[in-house]
Amino acid sequence: MFIHIHRFYEKTEELRNTVSLLDFKPSRHGSEILNFNLISPGIDGAFSTLLNHKIILNKEMSGVFRKPNDKIHVEDFGPTTSWISLVALEDTIFKTWKHKETGATTIFEVANNPEKALEFVNNNADIANWDIVSCINLYSGDMVLIKPWLWHSLDNKLIKVFYLELPQEADKETINGN
Repeated sequence: MFIHIHRFYEKTEELRNTVSLLDFKPSRHGSEILNFNLISPGIDGAFSTLLNHKIILNKEMSGVFRKPNDKIHVEDFGPTTSWISLVALEDTIFKTWKHKETGATTIFEVANNPEKALEFVNNNADIANWDIVSCINLYSGDMVLIKPWLWHSLDNKLIKVFYLELPQEADKETINGN
């Protein structure tokens, strides 16, 4: 459900110093620089090579700088979303979670529509309802690729987010990781 890659970005200090001076605003999963997407040319090819299949970026949602809140959540995703890339621009901690009562590690195990998902999230915001499944120290420049429906959290440290999607002709089984 996730892949950890050490040193995906080599030089993060200058980027982090510049971006940290910009105006972050509250957003769904933390604070972000609104309407600012920085996408390096060719990065979609790098993701395709790493995953050994064609990837396209959701250009509206990729290249976003975020200071995540520490809440347990799943990422936003659509029918062609395959992976979410979280690149640490500061040392941070990435955790995956399992809901104690249901044993669920993904949103699909507890909800099959947006209304049920929202109800589940609202009723299970207390960290006492969850167990940590994995805990990874991400160092500045490290990346974790995650399935967007995986329950996870990060520390409130600067990251860069990319939404990786499969081309439209991909079949649904591939998208769901089967």
